[in-house]
Amino acid sequence: MLNELQSKADLAGFLGLTLEKLDFFVYPTSMYDLYRNRLVPKRNGGYRELLIPRSDLKRAQRIIASELEKGYKPLPCVHGFIKGRSIKTNAENHIGSQVIVGLDIKDFFPSISSRRVYGLLVSKKLGLTPEVAFCISRIVATPKGLPQGAPSSPIISNMICLGMDKQLMHLSREYRYQYSRYADDLTFSFNSSYFFYRNFYSGGKLRLPNKLRNAITNFHGTESFELNEDKSFYSCSFSRQLVTGVVCNQKTNIKREQYRRLRSTLHRLSNGDIEGAMGCYYGKTIAKLTDAERGMFEASLRGSLDFYKSLIKDPWTSGPLMRLGSLYNKTKPENMPTFPVALQQDSLLYLEGDDGEENSFEGLGFFCLATVLLRHGM
Repeated sequence: MLNELQSKADLAGFLGLTLEKLDFFVYPTSMYDLYRNRLVPKRNGGYRELLIPRSDLKRAQRIIASELEKGYKPLPCVHGFIKGRSIKTNAENHIGSQVIVGLDIKDFFPSISSRRVYGLLVSKKLGLTPEVAFCISRIVATPKGLPQGAPSSPIISNMICLGMDKQLMHLSREYRYQYSRYADDLTFSFNSSYFFYRNFYSGGKLRLPNKLRNAITNFHGTESFELNEDKSFYSCSFSRQLVTGVVCNQKTNIKREQYRRLRSTLHRLSNGDIEGAMGCYYGKTIAKLTDAERGMFEASLRGSLDFYKSLIKDPWTSGPLMRLGSLYNKTKPENMPTFPVALQQDSLLYLEGDDGEENSFEGLGFFCLATVLLRHGM
């Protein structure tokens, strides 16, 4: 549909905007007329700037994103911002590998400028007219690149990376690795350490083959991305292997320190020490907790448990997860749903949870081969 638009007036009508409003989006006096910024702390120090578009601009960006998604077919290696894929599916690609290599693209969204977006839109694949492509590139990008808070940024970033992803998948046959990408995190894994040490290791350090480095930083002779060398790493099977923060040596799981932090947080809550639980959860002293962190604590804690559950192949058989869930249910706020648990004692089970219609249940069950028989009415 976008490639059928011939002029700025056509685009304005398609987006439900007046020409004056479209011009305001394309030629703002300041980008802060269109966005409000929020600084989010990074895990390793410093801050990341989120640019959140005003509601009418966000609506236009959503329409553009929806149209672009209609013609985009994600490669199997892409796991970020794709329905049905996640950091779990990304990590699952590398379970049981002898060696895992992780690379990080520096300033991923900011490095995708409106000029690069314009080039994408006028390419043969999309075929937009120069006038329409220019207007869209200014609507979805800022002088600081793609805004991280805009709904159009995920699909555009994946489309920008399409050529790089194809080239890295093509090189996998030569260098014998498995490749996947989640946003700015690139992962390469080797079933045989021989190919890693032959092609990716030299002088006691991680060394990328020139073909692979050029596919990322200088694709087809055009400057594209810059690697954050400080975040590049490799890990072998005899040590803990992480892909996008998920442990994946033999199965997907959370880090051991994450589990201990959750367990300690819930134990403090069970003892009535809410302030101490918050400090433990965020890894801060009570005095340094922000109002935002206090306000998000309950939802964030539940989200951490749900994330842990999502990584486990069969949550009902995970004793550590079930113990955390049982602790959570004893201390959770009344407005939060029950965390489904099944605690096994010999062949007997105690189960509790919600049936999906806000009705709580609890009861006894027992194992019979692969079947669980449930008896209600406890």
